[in-house]
Amino acid sequence: AELLTTIEKCSNEIIRSGYIKKLSRSLSIEENALWKEMQKLKVSSGKKTAPEGEIKKPQSIPKRVRLVEHNILKLLLEEEGFISATRHEVELSDFQDTRVRDVISKIFELFENGKEVTSSSVINSFKDTSIQRMISELMARNIDFEVDKEKMHRDYMSRIKEDRIKMQRQELLVQMQIAEDASDRFRLEELKEEFFQLIAK
Repeated sequence: AELLTTIEKCSNEIIRSGYIKKLSRSLSIEENALWKEMQKLKVSSGKKTAPEGEIKKPQSIPKRVRLVEHNILKLLLEEEGFISATRHEVELSDFQDTRVRDVISKIFELFENGKEVTSSSVINSFKDTSIQRMISELMARNIDFEVDKEKMHRDYMSRIKEDRIKMQRQELLVQMQIAEDASDRFRLEELKEEFFQLIAK
């Protein structure tokens, strides 16, 4: 349903048709069934397809992302053992909350330099009182971490990656619409291939 919702946002019928054909082959589902399901999503959302030529900017996913990002940050501050795995799993650019991104960047820096990573050491690394306050409030917050923290960490990483792919899809739709409006067929084909690769993930 998420993929169909993303495809439905594209205002160009020809491009949408190409997406549906590719998705049909990837999922081994008849195109007609996918079109019907997309129409259901359109009706249930109560939203109309953007008028031809209107370019939609990628929308952030703030509420869920912010919660996940804060949970990851708290986990890293409490469990230094997850820092290395986090550095290899996600990019700093995956964090949409700029304050969380800055703090996690500092955590990575301290870790790489072999320094102790604690809430106090991280707080003292910032002069920005809003960041200091955010860390203090986060550490005081009671988050019900699961007993299996490794599984919890994997779940957090998966959710961050899923949101990254969703944002990439939305950005590609914008870029494809721009290429279509400019009649740049070569660029459009490049972007469509990138989009199809994301669909396959």
